[in-house]
Amino acid sequence: MSSKYRLIWQLTRGQRLRYGAALLALVLGSCFMYLVPLVPQVVIDGVLVGDPSRASAFVRRALALAGGRDFLRNHLWIAGLAMVGLTAIAGTFAYLRGRWSARASEGIVRGVRARLYDHLPHLPVAYHDRAETGDLVQRCTSDV
Repeated sequence: MSSKYRLIWQLTRGQRLRYGAALLALVLGSCFMYLVPLVPQVVIDGVLVGDPSRASAFVRRALALAGGRDFLRNHLWIAGLAMVGLTAIAGTFAYLRGRWSARASEGIVRGVRARLYDHLPHLPVAYHDRAETGDLVQRCTSDV
């Protein structure tokens, strides 16, 4: 493994689980957002316009799960509620993804700063004589 990748692997120690959870939340949120446009497809193709016998296997299964064609025709509000619910679930996963990835990133930055603060006192005195104080502070705060 390259030294750059080894360093990144070391720096992410303790934060890999959060990044993995953020990745899982990203995938789940995307899947739920993919389901949202399928709800009107089922309603239009299987309930309002189409003949369920000619509909795709997915539409027929979704109709059966939702209570049948006649039930959905009489209760179209269920489709709207399903779309809102799926979008809310996807939004929750998007929030979790952002929160977990931000916390992991901040944890990594905290570790890099700690390593840098530990490294500075071990530098030769000649380095500290040449270095500007503002430059050192800038490197330890913003540049990290």
